[in-house]
Amino acid sequence: MPSINIPRDQFPGKSDHEIAQALISKWSDGGRYFAIVRYKNSPGESQFTNFGLCEIPEHLVGYTTSPNCHGADVIWERPVSNPQPQVTRVEVDGPAPPEQVAATVQYMAGRAKQAEIQRKVEAEHANAAVRQLLQKALKEEQLEPGKGIKSLIDCFKETSASEPVDVLFKRTEHAVAALVTMGPPAVEPLISTLAEKDRFVRRAAAEALGKIRDLRAVEPLLSELESDNTPEGAVIALGDIGDRRAVDALLRALEHRDSFVRQYAAEALGQTGDVRAVEPLIVALRNKDNDSVQRSAARALGKIRDSRALSHLIATLNDRKAHEFVRTAAATALGDLGDRAAVKTLITTLADGTARGYIKNAAVGALGEIGDPHAVKPLKAILANKSQWDLHEDATTALKKIAAASENPATSVESKVRQGGPRRDRWSGLRERFRFWK
Repeated sequence: MPSINIPRDQFPGKSDHEIAQALISKWSDGGRYFAIVRYKNSPGESQFTNFGLCEIPEHLVGYTTSPNCHGADVIWERPVSNPQPQVTRVEVDGPAPPEQVAATVQYMAGRAKQAEIQRKVEAEHANAAVRQLLQKALKEEQLEPGKGIKSLIDCFKETSASEPVDVLFKRTEHAVAALVTMGPPAVEPLISTLAEKDRFVRRAAAEALGKIRDLRAVEPLLSELESDNTPEGAVIALGDIGDRRAVDALLRALEHRDSFVRQYAAEALGQTGDVRAVEPLIVALRNKDNDSVQRSAARALGKIRDSRALSHLIATLNDRKAHEFVRTAAATALGDLGDRAAVKTLITTLADGTARGYIKNAAVGALGEIGDPHAVKPLKAILANKSQWDLHEDATTALKKIAAASENPATSVESKVRQGGPRRDRWSGLRERFRFWK
């Protein structure tokens, strides 16, 4: 593996810079970075200098943060068709000023972060537009820290009267994805963006903050929610972060005049996993003024997995006047809850002529999650009925889960039902959520 191990004393009479230029001109494959690092083995010993190559920035960080490191002068990075120092240090004999070492370490840490982001770009982003935005932002960050992040935020600030709305939405979606990949360095600029006048810009910034999930964003997002400027964006972001400091504000949002805000607040409360939300969510589930809020409340109760929700979810599933997607959410939530007391109702739903296919699909899935052997017979009956072909795949999966649960009862979802306490998957994303720019 390449390393910084070429002694300076092999090149008597030449400056460090001359030696570096000579070695770089002969540079062959085996390393991406070239560095000159000065060392002392102990305070009383003479300084010595090594030259060499490193493959990744983290190796350079290791060299420059060594207890014996006395300074680092010049660092180059490929390509080397016209090698120029990426970082220039004052070439002096004797101890290098401490700020030189600090600056070198800071530079290398920045390069390591950029390399990490680059690996994420290549591994995670199949979307060419997102990759292109990130490549541009990374280059700008190398020239001036913060410039690339600013450019990404500007993507959803730049609007034109002649630009189709769907083009703006798509560009914003790509920019948000790129900012999320940039990670923590984007948090402070995005927090500042929450003060923008444009409502759309603030919502996009909140969306990115929620996906980054940095706790620094919680208080600014709470302020945004309390200001009532863009409550839906703040609620969604706080749900994604999942910090319990947001619970009180989200409970108030559950009574907001805007039904979309109430819907998002219900889902966000499910993300926090906080049992303080159970009773208010039950009230929202029983309130039939808005089907979307009911559905979100059912989903949230399933995620929190508190036994107090059981009878209310069963009643919702049995309510033939309830909207079909509310009944579907109730069936899924009963599976999440994992209580075998729901099995009879779920089996009855399979024979309910008023229940549409996807309600039955959800009931089949819930029976698989609960893992009760009493569901085996009705599930096999579904497989034997060719007219129920749309349930066959889910029924097969459910039967496999029940078989696995009987072999290892500890894996049954029933063990997940609780009377209180934090939920393990509090950081999971909000599924099938209506996004404000779709």
